[in-house]
Amino acid sequence: MRKVCAKVVPKVLTDDQKSSRVEACQEVLDICDCDFHVLHNVITGDETWVFEYDLETQIRSAEWHTSASPCPKNARMSKSEVNVMLIVLFDMGGLVHHEFVPNGTTINVKLYVQVLKRLKRRVYRIQPDIADDWKHHHDNAPAHTAFLVTGFLTNSKVPMIPQLPYSPVVAPSVFFLFPRLKTPMKGHHFWTVDEVKEAYTKALKDIPDEAYHDASMPGNLAGSDVSKEKESILKPFNVFNRSNQ
Repeated sequence: MRKVCAKVVPKVLTDDQKSSRVEACQEVLDICDCDFHVLHNVITGDETWVFEYDLETQIRSAEWHTSASPCPKNARMSKSEVNVMLIVLFDMGGLVHHEFVPNGTTINVKLYVQVLKRLKRRVYRIQPDIADDWKHHHDNAPAHTAFLVTGFLTNSKVPMIPQLPYSPVVAPSVFFLFPRLKTPMKGHHFWTVDEVKEAYTKALKDIPDEAYHDASMPGNLAGSDVSKEKESILKPFNVFNRSNQ
């Protein structure tokens, strides 16, 4: 006999949640079987706060010192209370649509439906080759999974790529776009919201299309086998996932 510590997992799933993960895995696999080039017409995205001042990371503020040098010190600072919400939507070919949420406005169902309508018009304008055959991927935030949103996408004949709650699979906006966009901005001061918008818009447009393509290459994507008997956390196959390598 020996004492064994429990394995810490993000979420202990119920049997129903495990079954839902298996169904989601199969749904995505079926999509891939029907369309080998599915990545070419999947549009994904998310929202994120951008700040007039965002804290510099410890790594970026590191300095070269000898063993005899005193340890560097920085004053404790906090993020700016002035911020604006940025919505970004993209595919493996590059940036498709972005917009800033007006100050004082929260992202609710009605706002998100309007964003999707603008996205749809944008796709018809800049990517007519996939305008009638694209799929949408977003996380499971309440504003994204509401009936009005799913109804709009269904009526628009836009299939949805599932992203399940408590999934360890990282969305592409999290592992690729937002770090790429926000890391260079850390430690920089902007004096007005308009300056924030201008700086982040330029930074978005400066990200080369090749970066989006490389982040979505099949060689960087992974699925995983699942077993209801052995695993408390089931990892669904996600066409964008790089976290399970």
